[in-house]
Amino acid sequence: MVATEEWRRDFKVASICATTPGVRRMSASNLAEVVEGRDKLGRPVVVVTARNHSLFGRDMDDMTQYIVYVLELICARCGDENEAEIPDNMCLVFEMRGFGLSCMDYPALRKLFNVMTDHYPERLGVCLILNAPFIFSGCWPIIRSW
Repeated sequence: MVATEEWRRDFKVASICATTPGVRRMSASNLAEVVEGRDKLGRPVVVVTARNHSLFGRDMDDMTQYIVYVLELICARCGDENEAEIPDNMCLVFEMRGFGLSCMDYPALRKLFNVMTDHYPERLGVCLILNAPFIFSGCWPIIRSW
């Protein structure tokens, strides 16, 4: 917990918002969306649109800010111990329609996994992969090993 508090302070998590330059640049690409509704168990939902991702023309620092921004948005919608009817974890959906190898952003996905593991533990309730094309089966063994 101490390490995460230090990370939050050093990374300036409290100051990251929609107008932060890195977040604004990444938001323009429609990479992810926090959905208004919830899943069947009441978890807030974030949808990552894989076809909008690319290694080209994106800065990893901007991507990290964007990941933290989206995680903060979704966590704000999660319940706490005083709201027993609202789960304290999220539903993460990867929409794979239109996915191609040029969309496979391993560094961003790895960063997402690392940030969630290190600083947002137990916030992932379920992760769904929808409409995965056959070509994704070649990427899956690498991702699964993380």
